[in-house]
Amino acid sequence: MFDNAHACFKDCPTLEKLICVTRTKSEEVMTKMKEDPKCLYYETEIKSVEKECKCEEMDSEDPMFILYTSGSTGKPKGM
Repeated sequence: MFDNAHACFKDCPTLEKLICVTRTKSEEVMTKMKEDPKCLYYETEIKSVEKECKCEEMDSEDPMFILYTSGSTGKPKGM
């Protein structure tokens, strides 16, 4: 999975960072992430941010964004 995400990341020069969640702690993936300074660990980065952040206004034509919705369950989901 990391290889696919990393390949897409490299093909999109406007992306500045790739934040990865280390679920399996695969040595191969961990080594590849350490080799690329643009790859960051979610577990490390989450420690340095505020608990709340202001929403960013986005244009409907922006190429990438994360939309959070509660849908019918009342539980937030990102897509």
